[in-house]
Amino acid sequence: MLGRVTSDALDEARRTLYRLPPDDFLAARATAAAAAEPALAAAITALRKHTVAAWIVNAYTAAHPGTVDELTGLGARLTAAQADLDPGLLRELTLERRRTVARITAAALADSGRPAAGSALRDDVSATFDAAVADPDVAAQLGALQRAQRWSGFGAVTPNASLALVTSAAGGPDTPAGEPDSAGDSDSADDPEPADDPRLARARTALSEADAALEEATTTEDGLQARLRRLTTRLTTLQHEIATVRDDLDAARTATEAARRQRRAAQAQVDRAGRAR
Repeated sequence: MLGRVTSDALDEARRTLYRLPPDDFLAARATAAAAAEPALAAAITALRKHTVAAWIVNAYTAAHPGTVDELTGLGARLTAAQADLDPGLLRELTLERRRTVARITAAALADSGRPAAGSALRDDVSATFDAAVADPDVAAQLGALQRAQRWSGFGAVTPNASLALVTSAAGGPDTPAGEPDSAGDSDSADDPEPADDPRLARARTALSEADAALEEATTTEDGLQARLRRLTTRLTTLQHEIATVRDDLDAARTATEAARRQRRAAQAQVDRAGRAR
Protein backbone atom coordinates (compact mmCIF):
# COMPACT_ATOMS: atom_id res chain seq x y z
CA MET A 1 0.00 0.00 0.00
CA LEU A 2 1.27 3.47 -0.84
CA GLY A 3 2.25 5.62 2.14
CA ARG A 4 0.86 9.13 2.48
CA VAL A 5 4.01 10.78 1.17
CA THR A 6 4.01 8.50 -1.85
CA SER A 7 0.25 8.96 -2.31
CA ASP A 8 0.60 12.75 -2.25
CA ALA A 9 3.53 12.53 -4.66
CA LEU A 10 1.48 10.29 -6.95
CA ASP A 11 -1.40 12.77 -6.90
CA GLU A 12 1.02 15.55 -7.81
CA ALA A 13 2.51 13.43 -10.60
CA ARG A 14 -0.97 12.56 -11.88
CA ARG A 15 -2.00 16.19 -12.00
CA THR A 16 1.23 17.14 -13.76
CA LEU A 17 0.97 14.36 -16.35
CA TYR A 18 -2.75 14.73 -17.00
CA ARG A 19 -2.36 18.43 -17.74
CA LEU A 20 -0.02 17.64 -20.62
CA PRO A 21 -1.27 16.94 -24.16
CA PRO A 22 -1.93 13.18 -24.48
CA ASP A 23 0.77 12.89 -27.16
CA ASP A 24 3.36 13.94 -24.57
CA PHE A 25 2.09 11.61 -21.86
CA LEU A 26 4.13 8.45 -22.46
CA ALA A 27 7.49 10.20 -22.60
CA ALA A 28 6.67 12.38 -19.58
CA ARG A 29 5.45 9.38 -17.60
CA ALA A 30 8.70 7.52 -18.31
CA THR A 31 10.74 10.54 -17.21
CA ALA A 32 8.71 10.96 -14.01
CA ALA A 33 8.97 7.27 -13.16
CA ALA A 34 12.72 7.24 -13.77
CA ALA A 35 13.18 10.08 -11.28
CA ALA A 36 11.00 8.53 -8.56
CA GLU A 37 11.73 6.00 -5.83
CA PRO A 38 10.65 2.41 -6.67
CA ALA A 39 7.15 2.30 -5.12
CA LEU A 40 6.18 5.67 -6.56
CA ALA A 41 7.77 4.81 -9.91
CA ALA A 42 5.62 1.67 -10.15
CA ALA A 43 2.48 3.67 -9.36
CA ILE A 44 3.35 6.33 -11.94
CA THR A 45 4.03 3.68 -14.58
CA ALA A 46 0.59 2.21 -13.89
CA LEU A 47 -1.14 5.50 -14.78
CA ARG A 48 -3.12 5.15 -18.00
CA LYS A 49 -2.99 7.69 -20.76
CA HIS A 50 -5.71 10.32 -20.50
CA THR A 51 -8.16 11.31 -23.20
CA VAL A 52 -8.08 14.55 -25.17
CA ALA A 53 -11.25 15.76 -23.44
CA ALA A 54 -9.75 15.11 -20.00
CA TRP A 55 -6.57 16.97 -20.98
CA ILE A 56 -8.56 20.00 -22.14
CA VAL A 57 -10.52 20.13 -18.87
CA ASN A 58 -7.44 19.50 -16.71
CA ALA A 59 -5.29 22.09 -18.44
CA TYR A 60 -8.01 24.74 -18.36
CA THR A 61 -8.89 24.32 -14.69
CA ALA A 62 -5.20 24.32 -13.78
CA ALA A 63 -4.74 27.62 -15.61
CA HIS A 64 -8.04 29.03 -14.27
CA PRO A 65 -8.47 27.66 -10.72
CA GLY A 66 -11.47 29.93 -10.07
CA THR A 67 -13.44 27.72 -12.46
CA VAL A 68 -13.86 25.03 -9.81
CA ASP A 69 -15.31 27.50 -7.29
CA GLU A 70 -17.64 28.89 -9.93
CA LEU A 71 -19.01 25.45 -10.83
CA THR A 72 -19.38 24.23 -7.25
CA GLY A 73 -21.02 27.49 -6.20
CA LEU A 74 -23.55 27.17 -8.99
CA GLY A 75 -24.18 23.56 -8.00
CA ALA A 76 -24.81 24.57 -4.38
CA ARG A 77 -27.36 27.17 -5.46
CA LEU A 78 -29.10 24.62 -7.70
CA THR A 79 -29.25 22.13 -4.84
CA ALA A 80 -30.74 24.72 -2.50
CA ALA A 81 -33.33 25.77 -5.10
CA GLN A 82 -34.30 22.16 -5.66
CA ALA A 83 -34.69 21.60 -1.92
CA ASP A 84 -36.95 24.67 -1.73
CA LEU A 85 -39.01 23.41 -4.70
CA ASP A 86 -38.79 26.83 -6.32
CA PRO A 87 -39.56 26.25 -10.04
CA GLY A 88 -38.93 29.85 -11.07
CA LEU A 89 -35.50 29.92 -9.44
CA LEU A 90 -34.73 26.47 -10.83
CA ARG A 91 -35.45 27.65 -14.36
CA GLU A 92 -33.30 30.75 -13.80
CA LEU A 93 -30.39 28.75 -12.39
CA THR A 94 -30.75 26.08 -15.07
CA LEU A 95 -30.38 28.73 -17.75
CA GLU A 96 -27.36 30.09 -15.87
CA ARG A 97 -25.91 26.56 -15.73
CA ARG A 98 -26.30 26.15 -19.48
CA ARG A 99 -24.68 29.48 -20.20
CA THR A 100 -21.86 28.93 -17.68
CA VAL A 101 -21.01 25.45 -18.94
CA ALA A 102 -21.18 26.62 -22.56
CA ARG A 103 -18.93 29.60 -21.83
CA ILE A 104 -16.34 27.56 -19.93
CA THR A 105 -16.42 24.82 -22.56
CA ALA A 106 -15.78 27.33 -25.34
CA ALA A 107 -12.95 28.94 -23.36
CA ALA A 108 -11.33 25.57 -22.59
CA LEU A 109 -11.48 24.48 -26.23
CA ALA A 110 -10.03 27.81 -27.33
CA ASP A 111 -7.19 27.52 -24.79
CA SER A 112 -6.38 24.05 -26.14
CA GLY A 113 -6.20 25.36 -29.69
CA ARG A 114 -9.36 23.50 -30.72
CA PRO A 115 -12.10 26.16 -30.84
CA ALA A 116 -13.81 24.34 -33.71
CA ALA A 117 -13.71 20.89 -32.09
CA GLY A 118 -16.11 18.24 -33.31
CA SER A 119 -19.37 17.56 -31.51
CA ALA A 120 -18.13 14.42 -29.73
CA LEU A 121 -15.12 16.16 -28.15
CA ARG A 122 -17.14 19.29 -27.34
CA ASP A 123 -19.84 17.14 -25.74
CA ASP A 124 -17.30 15.30 -23.55
CA VAL A 125 -15.74 18.56 -22.34
CA SER A 126 -19.14 20.15 -21.71
CA ALA A 127 -20.48 17.06 -19.93
CA THR A 128 -17.46 17.02 -17.62
CA PHE A 129 -17.96 20.63 -16.54
CA ASP A 130 -21.68 19.90 -16.18
CA ALA A 131 -20.90 16.92 -13.93
CA ALA A 132 -18.73 19.20 -11.78
CA VAL A 133 -21.79 21.43 -11.22
CA ALA A 134 -23.80 18.40 -10.10
CA ASP A 135 -21.21 16.72 -7.88
CA PRO A 136 -18.50 18.41 -5.77
CA ASP A 137 -16.44 15.20 -5.88
CA VAL A 138 -16.11 15.55 -9.63
CA ALA A 139 -15.26 19.23 -9.24
CA ALA A 140 -12.47 18.23 -6.85
CA GLN A 141 -11.02 15.92 -9.52
CA LEU A 142 -10.80 18.63 -12.18
CA GLY A 143 -7.16 18.96 -13.11
CA ALA A 144 -6.41 15.26 -12.59
CA LEU A 145 -9.01 13.46 -14.71
CA GLN A 146 -8.07 10.48 -16.84
CA ARG A 147 -11.28 10.59 -18.87
CA ALA A 148 -14.44 12.63 -19.31
CA GLN A 149 -17.14 12.55 -16.61
CA ARG A 150 -20.91 12.57 -17.03
CA TRP A 151 -23.69 13.18 -14.55
CA SER A 152 -26.08 10.22 -14.65
CA GLY A 153 -28.95 11.73 -12.70
CA PHE A 154 -29.58 11.42 -9.00
CA GLY A 155 -27.03 8.62 -8.54
CA ALA A 156 -23.25 8.81 -8.46
CA VAL A 157 -21.21 10.48 -11.12
CA THR A 158 -19.49 7.81 -13.19
CA PRO A 159 -16.95 8.01 -16.02
CA ASN A 160 -18.59 8.11 -19.44
CA ALA A 161 -22.11 7.46 -18.25
CA SER A 162 -24.61 9.57 -20.19
CA LEU A 163 -26.48 12.60 -18.95
CA ALA A 164 -29.97 11.64 -17.80
CA LEU A 165 -32.81 14.08 -18.62
CA VAL A 166 -35.50 13.65 -15.96
CA THR A 167 -38.63 15.75 -16.21
CA SER A 168 -42.11 15.45 -14.76
CA ALA A 169 -45.03 14.78 -17.04
CA ALA A 170 -46.39 18.30 -16.62
CA GLY A 171 -43.16 20.14 -15.81
CA GLY A 172 -42.93 22.59 -12.91
CA PRO A 173 -41.74 21.88 -9.36
CA ASP A 174 -40.77 18.26 -10.04
CA THR A 175 -38.23 19.27 -12.67
CA PRO A 176 -34.72 18.36 -11.39
CA ALA A 177 -32.20 21.09 -10.73
CA GLY A 178 -30.03 19.96 -13.61
CA GLU A 179 -32.68 20.42 -16.36
CA PRO A 180 -35.62 22.77 -17.06
CA ASP A 181 -39.13 21.68 -17.96
CA SER A 182 -39.98 21.78 -21.66
CA ALA A 183 -41.97 25.00 -21.32
CA GLY A 184 -39.25 26.78 -19.38
CA ASP A 185 -36.43 26.55 -21.90
CA SER A 186 -36.76 26.42 -25.67
CA ASP A 187 -33.30 24.81 -25.96
CA SER A 188 -34.44 21.54 -24.39
CA ALA A 189 -34.67 19.89 -27.81
CA ASP A 190 -30.91 20.35 -28.14
CA ASP A 191 -30.12 18.36 -24.99
CA PRO A 192 -28.30 15.03 -25.27
CA GLU A 193 -30.60 12.09 -25.71
CA PRO A 194 -31.94 10.38 -22.52
CA ALA A 195 -29.45 7.83 -21.35
CA ASP A 196 -31.37 5.67 -18.88
CA ASP A 197 -30.81 2.81 -21.34
CA PRO A 198 -27.85 0.89 -19.87
CA ARG A 199 -26.90 -0.24 -23.38
CA LEU A 200 -26.18 3.36 -24.36
CA ALA A 201 -24.12 3.90 -21.20
CA ARG A 202 -22.13 0.74 -21.89
CA ALA A 203 -21.67 1.75 -25.52
CA ARG A 204 -20.39 5.20 -24.52
CA THR A 205 -18.03 3.65 -22.00
CA ALA A 206 -16.75 1.21 -24.60
CA LEU A 207 -16.31 4.06 -27.11
CA SER A 208 -14.34 6.17 -24.64
CA GLU A 209 -12.11 3.22 -23.73
CA ALA A 210 -11.62 2.47 -27.42
CA ASP A 211 -10.68 6.12 -28.03
CA ALA A 212 -8.11 6.00 -25.24
CA ALA A 213 -6.72 2.71 -26.52
CA LEU A 214 -6.57 4.07 -30.06
CA GLU A 215 -4.73 7.19 -28.91
CA GLU A 216 -2.18 5.14 -26.99
CA ALA A 217 -1.74 2.69 -29.86
CA THR A 218 -1.37 5.56 -32.34
CA THR A 219 1.20 7.23 -30.11
CA THR A 220 3.14 3.98 -29.85
CA GLU A 221 2.93 3.43 -33.60
CA ASP A 222 4.10 6.98 -34.33
CA GLY A 223 7.00 6.55 -31.94
CA LEU A 224 8.05 3.28 -33.54
CA GLN A 225 7.76 4.75 -37.02
CA ALA A 226 9.96 7.67 -35.98
CA ARG A 227 12.48 5.25 -34.50
CA LEU A 228 12.40 3.15 -37.66
CA ARG A 229 13.09 6.26 -39.74
CA ARG A 230 16.04 7.15 -37.52
CA LEU A 231 17.42 3.61 -37.71
CA THR A 232 16.91 3.52 -41.48
CA THR A 233 18.83 6.77 -41.81
CA ARG A 234 21.61 5.38 -39.63
CA LEU A 235 21.63 2.17 -41.69
CA THR A 236 21.91 4.12 -44.94
CA THR A 237 24.79 6.13 -43.47
CA LEU A 238 26.51 2.97 -42.30
CA GLN A 239 26.05 1.34 -45.69
CA HIS A 240 27.75 4.31 -47.33
CA GLU A 241 30.53 4.15 -44.77
CA ILE A 242 30.94 0.41 -45.36
CA ALA A 243 31.18 0.96 -49.11
CA THR A 244 33.78 3.70 -48.60
CA VAL A 245 35.82 1.56 -46.21
CA ARG A 246 35.72 -1.34 -48.65
CA ASP A 247 37.05 0.89 -51.42
CA ASP A 248 39.76 2.20 -49.11
CA LEU A 249 40.59 -1.36 -48.06
CA ASP A 250 40.95 -2.45 -51.69
CA ALA A 251 43.24 0.52 -52.32
CA ALA A 252 45.25 -0.30 -49.18
CA ARG A 253 45.61 -3.92 -50.27
CA THR A 254 46.87 -2.79 -53.69
CA ALA A 255 49.34 -0.40 -52.05
CA THR A 256 50.49 -3.16 -49.66
CA GLU A 257 51.14 -5.57 -52.53
CA ALA A 258 53.06 -2.89 -54.43
CA ALA A 259 55.15 -2.15 -51.33
CA ARG A 260 55.90 -5.86 -50.93
CA ARG A 261 57.07 -6.09 -54.54
CA GLN A 262 59.23 -3.01 -54.07
CA ARG A 263 60.76 -4.49 -50.93
CA ARG A 264 61.47 -7.79 -52.64
CA ALA A 265 63.21 -5.96 -55.50
CA ALA A 266 65.27 -3.93 -53.02
CA GLN A 267 66.19 -7.08 -51.11
CA ALA A 268 67.29 -8.75 -54.31
CA GLN A 269 69.57 -5.79 -55.06
CA VAL A 270 71.09 -6.01 -51.58
CA ASP A 271 71.70 -9.74 -52.05
CA ARG A 272 73.38 -9.23 -55.45
CA ALA A 273 75.56 -6.44 -54.09
CA GLY A 274 76.66 -8.66 -51.21
CA ARG A 275 77.66 -11.51 -53.49
CA ALA A 276 79.64 -9.18 -55.75
CA ARG A 277 81.99 -8.14 -52.91
